[in-house]
Amino acid sequence: MILDRILTNRKEQRELQMKKLEVAQSSQRINDESRDRGELGPKIQLAQILPKFDEKHDEMGLYLINFERRGEMAQVPKKDWVAYMLAILPAELSNMLARGSVSEANNYDFVKSIILKRYKLNNEKLKQCFYRHQKSAEKS
Repeated sequence: MILDRILTNRKEQRELQMKKLEVAQSSQRINDESRDRGELGPKIQLAQILPKFDEKHDEMGLYLINFERRGEMAQVPKKDWVAYMLAILPAELSNMLARGSVSEANNYDFVKSIILKRYKLNNEKLKQCFYRHQKSAEKS
């Protein structure tokens, strides 16, 4: 009876040890796979080095160029750029992009083309900019 209990106890301890080893091996394998694929995440958070887009002062073409450069510097995979971009774009533009299909909404090049079309300067916008422009003292 005591011998049976000791044997059962040892068997349970071995099974527990085996489970611990299996868990440790699987977590190590997952860490190795994610490191091999470079999926540990960017070293620098893109939101920290990129200000929100301001429609009154920023030009969208230049803003996207800066966004791409900073994304590359922060080593953010291009497949994740849209997620970062949606956080810094005006809500109106983010909502417009959300209405599209999921596959297109996750494609940075497609999203970029839609944004550039949206902010394309047409004749009416150029007139508005011209009439709103005021000469400042330091520019004269």
